[in-house]
Amino acid sequence: MAAIDEALERLVWVAPHIGSPPGIEPTLGIKRIFVKRFPFSVYFIELPTRFRVLAFAHGKRRPFYWGDRL
Repeated sequence: MAAIDEALERLVWVAPHIGSPPGIEPTLGIKRIFVKRFPFSVYFIELPTRFRVLAFAHGKRRPFYWGDRL
C-alpha cells in the first residue's frame, strides 16, 4: 500500500512530463506511472482539476485487460 501511495503522490509531479505508454493511442491521453519495487503500473488520465485512475495493472499478467474501460 505504501508503494502505491508513493506512486500516486509522484503522479502529481511527473504527470505533465509523461508520454503515452507503448501500444496506446496518444490522442486518448492515457499515461502510465510505475509502482516502485513491484511489477505494477497505474494507468490514468489527467483531467482539468484531478487525475482519473483507470487501472492498477500487473506488468506481466494479462496486458491491457483493462482496455475495455476506454
